[in-house]
Amino acid sequence: MKTNCTALSIALSLVSALAVCAQENPEVAPRAISVNTGPNDVARFLAGMPMRENSSLAPLTRTFAADGVEYGSLAVEFNRAERIATVTLRGPTAPPPASADAMVAL
Repeated sequence: MKTNCTALSIALSLVSALAVCAQENPEVAPRAISVNTGPNDVARFLAGMPMRENSSLAPLTRTFAADGVEYGSLAVEFNRAERIATVTLRGPTAPPPASADAMVAL
């Protein structure tokens, strides 16, 4: 039971930190914590320290327009008159791996 309470406490602290981060800088959206995130990255994130450039916790840059929002490879365009949101997900710009072995090497 103590482990569950500790995990819940950590999760609530993290959600609170994410909310504060998003409120302080609306152009930056916090990322969800990846399963592969190391303890040093989590500690730096919770302490409000700068993240490593290739960290899975590095914030996403968000761009606002009158009719939508863009997050790098994801864009949402709003048609308010028709109450429609069009979501566009762009794939990588690099060509795909030449073979299965090359894919596994990624």
